[in-house]
Amino acid sequence: ISSSRQQILQVCGCILEQISNTHQHIHQHSMITIFHTSILPSISISQYLYRIVKYSECSNETIVQSILHIYRLLQHINFHVCTLNLHRLLLTTLLCVSKYFDDVYFCNA
Repeated sequence: ISSSRQQILQVCGCILEQISNTHQHIHQHSMITIFHTSILPSISISQYLYRIVKYSECSNETIVQSILHIYRLLQHINFHVCTLNLHRLLLTTLLCVSKYFDDVYFCNA
């Protein structure tokens, strides 16, 4: 992985860790959603992001945009992010954004 990509991953990983830590106290009073896991994931959110990017080869724009989508979720709807749902939420936003930015399709018309 290139040094610029490493820097993007470090910054995005730090942002995700900060989001998780900031909203951790809210978790006890929040509603459980389909994104919640029953046990705490054994891998940190930064390592999880690095692993997904390593094997999926998504673009830098996709990584940054997925973080923005998570941030927008926090701003616009009553959704609380914590360590029990952040991994699944990250995977979902990366998938949606990569379909928009990185997907190659052929027109059959």
